[in-house]
Amino acid sequence: MFGPTAMLSMLSMLCASVAMGDAPPDASRVDFSREVRPILAAKCFACHGPDAEARRGGLRLDSFEGATATLKSGVRAIVPSDVAASALIARVTHADPSMRMPADGHEALTAAQVETLSRWIASGARYQAPWAFQPLTTPMIPAVNDAAWCASDIDRFVLATRESNALAAPALDADASTLLRRLSFDLRGLPPDEADVRAFAADSSDAQFAALVDRYLADPAYGERWGRHWLDLMRYAETLAHEFDYAIPHAWRYRDYVIDAFNSDVPPARFVSEHIAGDLLSPRAALGLQNAAALGTGWWFLGPATHAPVDVRQDEADRIAGTVDVAGRALFGLSIACARCHDHKFDPIPASDFYALAGVARNTRRVVGFLDSDARMSPLAHAAAQALRDGAAAARVQKSTRERVDAVAAVDAAPSLFHDDLIDNGAHWQRSGDAFVSDQPLTTRVDGGRGDEHGDEHGDGIGATSMHAAQCGTIDSGRVDRALVGSARSDTFVVAQRWLHVRVRGDKSALRVIIDNYWLDESNGLLFDGMRRDVNAPQDSTKLHDLPWQTLTFDLLRFLDERAYVELVDGGAGAIEVDWIALSASDVAPDASWDVDDVAIVIDAGASSLDETRTGQVRAAMERHAELSAQLAQCSAPVRALIAEDGNGFDEPLHRRGSSRAYGEDVPRAQLAIMGNTPIATPMRGSGRAELASRITNPAQPFLWRTLANRVWLKLFGRGIVETPDDFGQLGATPWSEGLLDHLAHKLAHGATFKSLIREVVLSHAYRAAAETGEFPATAWHALPVRRLDAESIRDAMLASSGRLDRASGGPSIAARLTDHMQGRGRPEQSGPVDGAGRRSVYLETRRNFLDPFLQAFDQPAPSTTCGKRHTSNVPAQSLALLNSELSHVLATQWSQSVLAPTSDDDDARVEHMWFAAFSRAPRDEELLAARAFLAAERAADSSNEANAHAYAALAHALFSAKEFVFLR
Repeated sequence: MFGPTAMLSMLSMLCASVAMGDAPPDASRVDFSREVRPILAAKCFACHGPDAEARRGGLRLDSFEGATATLKSGVRAIVPSDVAASALIARVTHADPSMRMPADGHEALTAAQVETLSRWIASGARYQAPWAFQPLTTPMIPAVNDAAWCASDIDRFVLATRESNALAAPALDADASTLLRRLSFDLRGLPPDEADVRAFAADSSDAQFAALVDRYLADPAYGERWGRHWLDLMRYAETLAHEFDYAIPHAWRYRDYVIDAFNSDVPPARFVSEHIAGDLLSPRAALGLQNAAALGTGWWFLGPATHAPVDVRQDEADRIAGTVDVAGRALFGLSIACARCHDHKFDPIPASDFYALAGVARNTRRVVGFLDSDARMSPLAHAAAQALRDGAAAARVQKSTRERVDAVAAVDAAPSLFHDDLIDNGAHWQRSGDAFVSDQPLTTRVDGGRGDEHGDEHGDGIGATSMHAAQCGTIDSGRVDRALVGSARSDTFVVAQRWLHVRVRGDKSALRVIIDNYWLDESNGLLFDGMRRDVNAPQDSTKLHDLPWQTLTFDLLRFLDERAYVELVDGGAGAIEVDWIALSASDVAPDASWDVDDVAIVIDAGASSLDETRTGQVRAAMERHAELSAQLAQCSAPVRALIAEDGNGFDEPLHRRGSSRAYGEDVPRAQLAIMGNTPIATPMRGSGRAELASRITNPAQPFLWRTLANRVWLKLFGRGIVETPDDFGQLGATPWSEGLLDHLAHKLAHGATFKSLIREVVLSHAYRAAAETGEFPATAWHALPVRRLDAESIRDAMLASSGRLDRASGGPSIAARLTDHMQGRGRPEQSGPVDGAGRRSVYLETRRNFLDPFLQAFDQPAPSTTCGKRHTSNVPAQSLALLNSELSHVLATQWSQSVLAPTSDDDDARVEHMWFAAFSRAPRDEELLAARAFLAAERAADSSNEANAHAYAALAHALFSAKEFVFLR
């Protein structure tokens, strides 16, 4: 159907090449940060750097004091201004390979590197502290010669880098169609509409351009585009990889949260704080939820995971290391995870900083929580609890307790090393949802059986009402209302004895023992069998409030000395109540008499003991409770979401050489030396995430702000101010303009939002500059000649051009399209639609073991760790994907149907529409002639009734395969 000869002819006409010129570099000076430090970092620091344990010969070359000190041998590695006396030069140029440095078979320095070091020493061997660790500055706006070229301060910084390298301002600006296509893809990841292209060609004034910028920033597609950038940083995926590629529950809600946050222009400090500790911040309503901030914490748990680990503590340590790596690269721009086993070999990052972050992560619990989608739910639940308290007060219900001395004796006799008798009704437990109230009433309003409505009176309540005294000293999800759902988690404890006993009762609910934050037993119980128990009522039970107690016993022999906690889950239609939990050396549960609390007692028991006034108050409270229960039944259900929750406040010990079994001193969590390591004034709470969020987003801390500013510039220009966006350390690149980087970072640190910064950058003259060819000094800004669209933009452009794009936002992901070659365990039973139901690529399911082959061909990164800058290849597999993929054929056919729908158009009009859709411009005369000939040849070769449709599908296919379709100028 698609004629190969005609298609190749069309493609050769559409492709263009880019020539590269030459420009002599400036070699007149030695820049320590740009020229010397990279040599020392790559060749010397592994053995003579910050890591004291790995340091050899007592020589330290990462500081002036260390490099110039007299060694035991009596020599000095560096003697400032004296190359001949500097042992460093002698050793790196030694004729004997066994004496030459670097040792151990590492590649010797090149002549150019030796010459650079020699010139540096001769000039005084001046050191500069690593730029990334210096405080954020407020740089002066540079003066430039060609001030007329500058539209903003950004342009002055940019032009200053060129003028300092004897380069003039760019001579040309991009033409209107090129600029608009650039802007539309950069801001929305989609091609501009034909109407916008025509209108901007007619009026490309600054005012019109600014209006388009504002419109594109307000387009929901903006959040989808920039949200995708952020998802790359958080290694977003919806499955866990490994053998069975188990699903990450509700992962798509995190994706929707990110997209909505960008569209809502949530301030960067708040956005990052929500990622670290959104569950601990003041609520922020969004996405139909009363508090969407908690969704940001889902990133903590998006990494790959292994089911059935033999060593659960090592598994936890490895998962945490992955999380620390993402946090370090994404939020600090540093490889903090390289300090897991020792001090960082190249950067001033001590191992304690890794464990300061690891301690935060280890005290952060993964919860599939309950988030209110109805503003009425929580207030109604609290009001219902208060009605029960009012009824209890009217009936003078009090707690019932036994003598503590008897309880202590019973515990000692067990013996148990850990116990939680919940005398405070679990006030210290963590909760999600509204079922487990913290201030638990002493009474409940009971029903007539597990299936009956609330409010029935049975004559066995207090004062002949439906209110009944409840158990004291328990945590109970059914106490306030059976319609409420939620979960609760105990304090973390160390498994010091083999057996764990839990006294529990309930129905249609579950109880789990979670070891070292391991959760995959919910998908595969191998090696963790029995850690999750369903709690159901006996069949002959009729009243939930009067269910028999049972003691569940867990054998924790394989987990001795590990950390654990107990989780209760009431997902609806049931309830669960726990009276106590205890560790014991015996598999026989402690006698229940050790507990100090019992069923609440009524001072004036019985109907005759309550006077008419009190009886009326009790009835009024129960009627109010019944009304509130009816309203609760009308509320929309909470949604389930993957969120973080605080655990206990354990500081993590330093792991010697990274071993999860060899501990050193405890490291205060959230207190990193690279951030000044000043003690936190207030006592640390829980995981320390709230304190960490506050410190990272402090305007005085440079890491986050420089990292974010650089990422914005990178995504708009294709080249970052720092070309290694995930590594600002000494093995990374040096900024080509530290002043511009701090200028932009300072704006973000002091109130600028992503949208406002992006707007300022794209309104600069630099952004409008035409592509430049040739080689430029590393310290000079230049407009890149061409850059390829990323994988998602290519696919989305195909959808948009063909008329198939569905602009719907959010919701569960579209199932992955599976080819016959995508086999293996964990393969879904059903494959998704070829065109992904027309949805944008960001809404396609991301399965780690079954990644989309079309997107992979165009370098979509594997979601294993942070990817701030995608690899961009240009390989035959990409052309083959555009030519042969099922997606290309389906969308080419769709485009043919779309372009043929207006029956009044002729070939030239249709071709023009297709060119605008594909390239954001009208066809040139020679292209129009070639398209006519192409269509004629295709029709002549096809004798079917669909010859015209096939011809246009072939033309669409050729346009998809054109280089101009997938590249930006």
